[in-house]
Amino acid sequence: MKFWQLVSIASEQPELVSEVASGHPEWLHYATDASNMSTLVANQDRHTLDRVVDPVFAEAVLSGVRKSYYYGNGWLRSRRLGSEEEISALEAAKRFGGDAVEDALEYGSVAV
Repeated sequence: MKFWQLVSIASEQPELVSEVASGHPEWLHYATDASNMSTLVANQDRHTLDRVVDPVFAEAVLSGVRKSYYYGNGWLRSRRLGSEEEISALEAAKRFGGDAVEDALEYGSVAV
């Protein structure tokens, strides 16, 4: 998962990335980058934004995301429309990848 995707998926909990990173010296650079996100985006720092994050770090952050996603009939959605299966952000990322979770968040739904 790319850094910008992880930050976006956790955006409803703006301190989550930094909180998870702060407990591990090898992840501290993620906290620094998260605190500089607006500058990274303004400067289009693709090296940092598109960097693939440590999968263990991504899992730790995603496990703290409170937002649920909904899966049914080949679609991942950010809101429930009917009887879709409710899944966590972590489960959605494991099943469908960061691109799909980010697209569901941004567009409301994505075919998976």
